[in-house]
Amino acid sequence: MTKYNSVPRDDFHNAVIKYSIYQSLGWKKGNRQNTIQVYELAKEANWDIHLSVMYDPTGRNVTKIHFTLRQGPGKGKDAFAWYEVKGFNETARLSSREDAGDVSLFSDPNMPISIKEEVAKIDKYIADIFHLAISYIKPK
Repeated sequence: MTKYNSVPRDDFHNAVIKYSIYQSLGWKKGNRQNTIQVYELAKEANWDIHLSVMYDPTGRNVTKIHFTLRQGPGKGKDAFAWYEVKGFNETARLSSREDAGDVSLFSDPNMPISIKEEVAKIDKYIADIFHLAISYIKPK
């Protein structure tokens, strides 16, 4: 069995859902595909922010995570806050945040307040969710 730098998909998914409920955030789960799960955090006017969880080829393990800030209809302009999982299961940690895409969106003065509040919490959200996910992993 290949050990990817990863944490179990189910533990991470449960952490996202429970964190959203515990914090009364109301995040909405989007469509799941074999290698990605999307959660909508907030949407207002032509702006939205969502969390995307990327899986390994087996679809059972989380290997990368990113928040997408989007401005505009359809694909629009996107800014990303990427994190990689380093290590395996309960010993895993997150990489430092790596911003990509149209990073000027993160500080766009035209961003609605509701979206701006979510953007300001990206690092807190990922740290809290990852810590919760790790706490669910049963040592083998």
